[in-house]
Amino acid sequence: MIKEHELEHLMRSYFRNKTVAIMGYDEQGYEHAKKLRELNAEVLVVLRDGTEDAHWRKEGFEILPLWEAVDKANILQVW
Repeated sequence: MIKEHELEHLMRSYFRNKTVAIMGYDEQGYEHAKKLRELNAEVLVVLRDGTEDAHWRKEGFEILPLWEAVDKANILQVW
């Protein structure tokens, strides 16, 4: 069985130098984006039109249009 610290190391290694596009607009997506950034992933955010983006921008996330994020990302995460 993999120990928690070993799993954390594996996840950091996997996400290092990867770009993840988070396509979502709720708190689950927000929390997941923060966790991915802690794991050394570059995180791009796609929000629905009209969705408040202030807390995303305050945390320093890059908000992009859908197709631009898809072109830049290695991994797509939909919430």
